[in-house]
Amino acid sequence: MDWLLISPPVVGNLPLFILDLLIALYLISVRGKSAATRWLALWFISLTVLALTQIVTNMVYEPRWSFYANRIAASIAVLMSLIPLIQFAYHFIDNTYPLESEIALYLTAFISVGLSIIYAVQSLLVTEFVYRFEFFHYETFNAFRLTAQIFNIILPLGYLWAMIILLRKTIHFAPKNKWLAWILPPNRKSQAARAFAFAVMGAVIAVVVNRLEAESLVPDGSYITITLLATLAIVIIYVNNSSETSSFRNKLIGISLVALLVSLGFVNNIVIAIAETSYDNEHRAQVAHVQSLLTSDNTIGIPPQVTYITVRPESGGMYPAGYAWILARVEGFDVNNLVKSNAKAKAIEITLRQAELMEDDPSLDVEIARSSATAELSQTFIPRGSRLYRGQYDDPSQQFIYYVFEQKGSLYEVGYSYLEYRRYIHGIASQLAILMLAATAVILILFPQFFQRSIVTPLNALLDGVKQVNAGAHNVVVPIHYQDEIGFLASSFNGMVEQVADREQRLAKAEEYFRSLIENVSDLITIVDATGVIHYESPMVQTLFGYTPKELVGHNVFDFIHPDDLSYVQEQFVHTLSESPNTQPRAVELRLRHKDGSWRIVESVARNLLNNPSVNGVIINTRDVTERKHIEALQKEKEAAEEANRAKSQFLANMSHELRTPLNAILGYSEMLEEEAKAIGQSALAEDMQRIYSSGKHLLGLINDILDLSKIEAGKMPLYLETFEVNTMILETVNLIQPLIEKNQNRLNLRPMNHTGEMHSDIVKVRQILYNLISNAAKFTTQGEITLEVSRETASAAMSDEDWIVLRVSDTGIGLSEEQIQQLFRPFVQGDTSTTRKFGGTGLGLAITKHFCQMLGGDIRAGGEVGKGATFTVKLPARIKTELA
Repeated sequence: MDWLLISPPVVGNLPLFILDLLIALYLISVRGKSAATRWLALWFISLTVLALTQIVTNMVYEPRWSFYANRIAASIAVLMSLIPLIQFAYHFIDNTYPLESEIALYLTAFISVGLSIIYAVQSLLVTEFVYRFEFFHYETFNAFRLTAQIFNIILPLGYLWAMIILLRKTIHFAPKNKWLAWILPPNRKSQAARAFAFAVMGAVIAVVVNRLEAESLVPDGSYITITLLATLAIVIIYVNNSSETSSFRNKLIGISLVALLVSLGFVNNIVIAIAETSYDNEHRAQVAHVQSLLTSDNTIGIPPQVTYITVRPESGGMYPAGYAWILARVEGFDVNNLVKSNAKAKAIEITLRQAELMEDDPSLDVEIARSSATAELSQTFIPRGSRLYRGQYDDPSQQFIYYVFEQKGSLYEVGYSYLEYRRYIHGIASQLAILMLAATAVILILFPQFFQRSIVTPLNALLDGVKQVNAGAHNVVVPIHYQDEIGFLASSFNGMVEQVADREQRLAKAEEYFRSLIENVSDLITIVDATGVIHYESPMVQTLFGYTPKELVGHNVFDFIHPDDLSYVQEQFVHTLSESPNTQPRAVELRLRHKDGSWRIVESVARNLLNNPSVNGVIINTRDVTERKHIEALQKEKEAAEEANRAKSQFLANMSHELRTPLNAILGYSEMLEEEAKAIGQSALAEDMQRIYSSGKHLLGLINDILDLSKIEAGKMPLYLETFEVNTMILETVNLIQPLIEKNQNRLNLRPMNHTGEMHSDIVKVRQILYNLISNAAKFTTQGEITLEVSRETASAAMSDEDWIVLRVSDTGIGLSEEQIQQLFRPFVQGDTSTTRKFGGTGLGLAITKHFCQMLGGDIRAGGEVGKGATFTVKLPARIKTELA
């Protein structure tokens, strides 16, 4: 199949065809396509047909009908691709101009189809007339030239039209700063439109580069490279801004595929260039060998690859009138065919040049223009050593590659079979095509697996984790597949989720904690709206007021306020509504109705949080102070009584001199009268004086006790500290109290008093403590025993930093009950009324004793059992602290 061979242009167009085909298939497969997506899919279908047409055109050069069909299909595909492109530009993002969109659709379709048909028919007729019927006509060539120019102009204009539409959308979506909107678009829509406009500009540049490449002004492959990159940009911008979602894998595969195809396109250009250079070097060497053989008129050693050798005069330019053949190895080869071929080509060139001359100067005569064109063509220089092409249009076997060299004023033409040349290049180009297709297959088959495993699967796992977290799950752990950037993201995500879970847990605990506080706090928490309607009540309301929270929610809080307090509370509530949340709230005292109808005194504090979205209300903190108010009333009464008692004590302390002075006079005079009565023998009068003296002495003791207690309560009882022997003080006190002990026929047992040592304290008060305890025991004991124990507790034994003197007085008297012990040390209180009637006394002795013990830094304890006696234990520091003095 020599007529179907892969050539360099085929390999050059193959990457674009593969990419356009894959993009078209991808867009077709998108579900729920928008209008923009449908037009874009049609655009890429047209581009795919165009690329396929160019491939087929470059593969097939026989028979002629294939050539014509490909030319017609290519022209229609190119121009018809402008219809979906412009429509896509209108529908991209928003169809902002629907009327213009319809006009552009019909106009573009009409011009595209009409020009495509005209171009195809004219190119077909001109080619057939020129090559087959040898018919040359100026108007025909001029129509062909004008149509070709229109065709080449309409193509970039279509792209420019789409670009202008997108730039208009850029400005439309950015109404502010319109002059700078296309440079710095402020929002996503305008940015997308601008980016797509620049991508379409790449397509416009590709069309221009295609013309430059045809004129060999830019390197081969530049058109394909720019087209591939522009196509990639268009697709990436589209999938990033379209309403349809696109997977990350498709983007990665598309980018990788384009990168590979661009790379293979450059490799194709380099390899084909190397192959053609190798072909030229090999055949130029053969031509040099032929030249050396012809110098000696020897044709025997001419290489077998040479197809023909001809010679002609050097004059005549590119298209001479005569040839002479030296060698012909092709069946049916006739040198006249070269002359005919030259004549046809010369006629076309002359006609084209003639048309150009007449276009530049419309007044130029036709014959003069033709003569000038013929003269110019006769002077055209034939390149020496370059590979040239010569072909018989209707006979593929008469197509050749030839090289020209000059010798002795003649030009020699060494020809080779064009089929052999195409086979030579086909071997390399086909390998490149197979490599390109295989690489594409590798990307489409193996790369998805690679991307799926290394990128897509980790990303999908991360995406699933995000979805689960958004759904409320907090125990999400994203697996880490690889220690790369995605692995780092997954690790960071896991740490973030863990922190969120921890914070949620702490928040839940905090909420539970605060809810528990609110529900269990003794205060009542109420949330009301601006009108006073209750929205929330804490459970404490049932404890304080008997209502359940459900019974109060929806009711107005003012319905439960005492009528006498209502106006004041409403005034304060209105004042609260005008305050900010940062204002220090004021406590308001009012009365609220209990469910049982009673009124409770409460203290309420209100804070305005109506503007706080999380509360949206006024928070009222209410505390029941009914009991506190009663206690405060009782406290005031108690304080008044204590104040009266202090006033009494103060009065008695101040009256000590006034009370003792007359009483001492009574005692003194009664004692003097008793002595005088005895002296004059009036025994009866002496006994009366003795009774008066005893009664006065007893009264003085009572007054002293009362005055001592008053001084203690008034804080006017001083301490006089000195150091004394404990045993000496004990013996003196016992001797003093001995008559009281013997009065009721009691016996005192004094336990051993070893190592008692000294004591630094108020000896008078210590003696008074001991005296009161022994006299009290003697009073309530008859014909019994009284025991006195004295000991010293050292610092180590007492587990303290000082020594203690312990006095313990026990008796076998009437004893004490638990109830009596509880009130034993209260002033003016005795065990019971019976003891008062039987034993007498004021009940001040033990009260004064306890006060003295506490003044000296110690204490007293009582114990006992009814009928079995009582025990009093006094513990005093051996050395009183300075601050107590």
